Amino acid sequence: MNGFKVLTDIAEKIKQNDICKSLEKGKRYLKSNYPVKCSETSKLSSHSTCFALSCKDDPDLSTCAEISKEECADCTELHSVLNQIRDLVKETNDGDIQYDANVVIADIEAYMKHQIRDAPQKLTKIMAFDQ
Repeated sequence: MNGFKVLTDIAEKIKQNDICKSLEKGKRYLKSNYPVKCSETSKLSSHSTCFALSCKDDPDLSTCAEISKEECADCTELHSVLNQIRDLVKETNDGDIQYDANVVIADIEAYMKHQIRDAPQKLTKIMAFDQ
């Protein structure tokens, strides 16, 4: 989770301390609560493993039940702070900061996707050990 450190350093450079607090909260959420909330039966698109692994264009991969339009407050807050950082670094003329921020934000978003795909695998491992 080194990406959060890079974003915190960027936020400190552009004097955005409130963003630093939100990043720390987002990091804790991704490492602890987010994986626990991910499940096949979740009605939230950001937490539904069924929705994450489905494809509306492929009938064989569209087994997901209806997903509500409701958003998870923690996920929304994390996406909001990442978008806020994206906007703030665009205003700077420092190409290095812009590059670092974009790479790290993409990494964090990829990590969220990994977490939701990993949830059913962890459940399968637990079930295998219980047998």
